Amino acid sequence: MDFEPERKPIVAFSAIGLTDIVLLLLIFFLLSSTFILQPGIKVELPEAQVVETVERQILTVTIPISGGVYLNDEPVSLAELPARLQQELAGGLDKDIILRADEDIPFKRAVEIMDIAKRVGAGRFLVATRTKEEGGSQ
Repeated sequence: MDFEPERKPIVAFSAIGLTDIVLLLLIFFLLSSTFILQPGIKVELPEAQVVETVERQILTVTIPISGGVYLNDEPVSLAELPARLQQELAGGLDKDIILRADEDIPFKRAVEIMDIAKRVGAGRFLVATRTKEEGGSQ
C-alpha cells in the first residue's frame, strides 16, 4: 500500500503574499503621514508675497484668536512671559523670535508681546505668514 500523498509540498518560497503586505503597509504610512500637518496651536496666519526661511535658533511666540499666549507651544501667562523669554534668551546664542499671530487678533496685542520681548533683550522679530498659494500655515 502506498500511503504517500499524490501532491508534494512546495519547496520554493513565494514572496507574493509578503510583497502585498509590505506594499499595503507602505501605502498606509504614506497616506497617514499626510494628515500630520504641524503640531501646536492652530492660528490663521496672514498672507505675504515674500517668504524668508530661518536657519538660526528660534523661539516661537504664538497668539491664537481664542486668547492666551504660547511660548514654543507651551501656554504662558502675560505675567510670566518676560521671565520665560529672559530664561530662553540667556543662553548667549543669537535667537530669533517668530511671532505666529492669528490674522484677526488686534494689532495692539501683537505689539504688546513684541514690547515685552524687547524689554528682556530680544533682538530680531520675524512674523510668520503663509503664501497666497498655500492653504495652510508655515
